[in-house]
Amino acid sequence: MAAEARKVYIGRTMRALLSVLSLLLSLSQAPARAEQITLVAENDWYPYTAQRDGRITGLTVDLVRAAYASVGVSLQLKSMPFARCMTLVERGDELGCFNSGQDLKHSQDSYLFHATPLLLNSNGIYARVDSKESGLGPAALSGRRVVLTHGGSYGDTIEANQSIVRVVALSDLANLRMLAAGRADFTVLDDRVFDYLVQANAGELRGKLKRVGRAFNDLPIYVAFSRKRAEAPRHAALLDQGLAALKASGEYRRIVERWQLPP
Repeated sequence: MAAEARKVYIGRTMRALLSVLSLLLSLSQAPARAEQITLVAENDWYPYTAQRDGRITGLTVDLVRAAYASVGVSLQLKSMPFARCMTLVERGDELGCFNSGQDLKHSQDSYLFHATPLLLNSNGIYARVDSKESGLGPAALSGRRVVLTHGGSYGDTIEANQSIVRVVALSDLANLRMLAAGRADFTVLDDRVFDYLVQANAGELRGKLKRVGRAFNDLPIYVAFSRKRAEAPRHAALLDQGLAALKASGEYRRIVERWQLPP
């Protein structure tokens, strides 16, 4: 009986060990759970980022999400006005905010930027359709009334020009409405944003405004990371790696093309 009992005990022990080994093997073969980070996307700069129909959407949303996914990072997003999200990032309350430039207002002293920009954008100088002006550059804004959107990024040349008579709008759409109503001589606006807003608000804006110059070309757009968050340098580097992977695979170009405004 003793020998038989020992056999039963050994058999049960072996089965238990095999079960444990099988569980450990299955866990080792299961895909690792993706790392998650949370960033803030500004809520009203379509087609780059915007809160639409209860979700955060836009060109740079797709680029940042795809870039992080390519390096195994899952992106969670919050949405809020740009000026507020940049303040929270500077304080360290949020990890990062986009879409930011690297001008005097959003400097390297306050924020950490990744090396590769998300995009290069261009900003036109716009006036009412009856304007006789053309071929303007940023110097032509000196001494003129220019409607600018609160919290916007306009490059060092315009930001530092204290002779510009600034008329502040709370949104880009309000910006264009103020220009159309004659409350300013010009506005400076991203060309993609201008085209989308005019198309979406054709009844009140189409045929009333025109491009009369170029404020700047190829202004880089970034995620601004907080210098007060220890994990920021790593996530900035991962974003660079992800953007490089998107460009190598052709996915970067496909995402940008999906957001082109139809003619």
